[in-house]
Amino acid sequence: MEENYVIGVDFGSDSVRCLVVNADDGCEIASTVEYYPRWASGKYCDPATNRYRQHPLDYLESLETVIRKALAECGHHVVSRIRAISFDTTASTDRPLRDTSCTAPPTRRESRCDVHALERPLGRSRSR
Repeated sequence: MEENYVIGVDFGSDSVRCLVVNADDGCEIASTVEYYPRWASGKYCDPATNRYRQHPLDYLESLETVIRKALAECGHHVVSRIRAISFDTTASTDRPLRDTSCTAPPTRRESRCDVHALERPLGRSRSR
């Protein structure tokens, strides 16, 4: 039987971590960390005024880097058998976005999707 693997990604305050595990036995195959470059260099932060901000590109660029590094540690056999990816974060946006500019609901009852959002001019909300 072929083994299956999963990727786990955890976004933190100053870095993103990636873990590849064997889904059958939980064995760790690869683990990588990437620190947010803008955060590390102090951009968008002012400790004197207690202001700490993060740049969205830090998330995207670091996500790509950390996954590439983890996959490079695994080898082709593992990469070709990855079956899922899971994300964890303590931030407020914890759901993947669909191509319709809405969050993917966990159930059919809880839909936060405004399917016409892209058709309206910016700043204009739907009428009720």
